[in-house]
Amino acid sequence: NFPTSLPNNTVLGFLALHNNHFSQFLPSSILNLRTLEHLDLSNNQFSGDMSSFFGDMTTLTYLFLANNPFTPGIIPDSFMPGLLPEFAGLTRLTELSLKNTSRVGTIPPTLSQLTELFLLDLDRNDLSGTIPSTLSEIEPLTFLLLNRNNLTGTLPLAFTNSSVIMLLLDRNQLEGDVTFLCDGTVTSKRRDVVVLDCGGNVPEIQCAGQCCTCCDSAISLDGLGLEMNGMDVTVTDMCDDTSMLANLDPTWEHGFGRLQYDFDVAAWTLQGFY
Repeated sequence: NFPTSLPNNTVLGFLALHNNHFSQFLPSSILNLRTLEHLDLSNNQFSGDMSSFFGDMTTLTYLFLANNPFTPGIIPDSFMPGLLPEFAGLTRLTELSLKNTSRVGTIPPTLSQLTELFLLDLDRNDLSGTIPSTLSEIEPLTFLLLNRNNLTGTLPLAFTNSSVIMLLLDRNQLEGDVTFLCDGTVTSKRRDVVVLDCGGNVPEIQCAGQCCTCCDSAISLDGLGLEMNGMDVTVTDMCDDTSMLANLDPTWEHGFGRLQYDFDVAAWTLQGFY
């Protein structure tokens, strides 16, 4: 079991507990880990409210809570700086995964206040409403997973020249034409992976650009590739309805840092190096 009480600790910086069977509430004493930068609790059975105290873990750069049966709720305001005076917010966060954590409501435009985000994964929740244009203002944002929600409306034109190179939008209720995504320029990067519901006889959304892949068509992703800082990223199979989770499996040789992004499922593998 996960400890119900944690002592004060000013040394521990990396805690990876993903792929276990922890099943209880998270204790507020996790705040006693005062220098924690990396926290991965994904693929467990943690339950209860998605604790607001995460908003006081200001040293975090990596927070993965994916695939846990939390009580349905909104994306916590405490994550964003300045919204709740009692929480400082996660201003240093570069990776955030709330995949399959029973998030409801809308995507808060204030997520753009997490200005260091490189990866944002909100896949497989029950989020509704439109996609806020403010997400396009997060300059480092490269991986954006919004698929398998109940999002509606059109994708904001502000994404034309955003830094996102991998954008998953399938299994929503979006509409309109997103060909502009393929026409936009991304500094030193190519936007080559845009996945959406644009296939079939009556497509929900249209895209005539080469960067788009239609999930409900028979188009294969085999051979599709993109490049990040001179390194290849490849997609080896067609998209389907399985989860993609970019867990970090740490190795001490590299200071427990991330050397690659590996979105790996049985039928779809996407590896990105930077």
